[in-house]
Amino acid sequence: MNLKCSIFIFLIPVFIFSQEKLILEDSIPNNSKFIEDYSNQLNIKFDVTNDRVSYFIPFETSQAEIRSNLNISYGLVFSYKFLSVRLGMRPKLSENELKNKGETDRFRLRVKFLFDNWTHRLEYNYTRGFYIENTSEFENDIKNSNFKVQFPYLRTNILSGSSNYKFNGNYSMKALESNTEIQLKSTARAGFNYALLLCKWNG
Repeated sequence: MNLKCSIFIFLIPVFIFSQEKLILEDSIPNNSKFIEDYSNQLNIKFDVTNDRVSYFIPFETSQAEIRSNLNISYGLVFSYKFLSVRLGMRPKLSENELKNKGETDRFRLRVKFLFDNWTHRLEYNYTRGFYIENTSEFENDIKNSNFKVQFPYLRTNILSGSSNYKFNGNYSMKALESNTEIQLKSTARAGFNYALLLCKWNG
């Protein structure tokens, strides 16, 4: 199987008003600055996500739910000045998980370029090894209910990117994206963004 999906480009205007409560609001004068800059210091963050790669493929009269055998993934995020890099790590699976659902290999790299008004994000996600979550709908003769039909050589390559532009100079994108700035006072966010997605399946 060798499939490719189309490239999607979105141009979405964004007008969002921040609803965050300020911890330091009472101690900051009204004429103080909105942003505290710490981008000259290296910021390292340990990240835990439950993102799972999954697809629904029509099969006979139903749909096969194809999943990767990774419930939780870890990552280290390094942020300094205008650059933020995240390296994903694959957790170790138990013997039962490997036997019943197979092994999944995954590599994930995300890079962000954070400028004063522009924010650019680029991410590459490689996954190999999937299984059918709803195996019982297609295979009635399997005695072990925990066992899943596996596709150890099925691979996906996903390249995605996005760019955001903000009009309000008092709104900090780095406070959200890299934690190298602190938003001292609430302010409105107005801007636009566009996104790109390119994906490929084979195996």
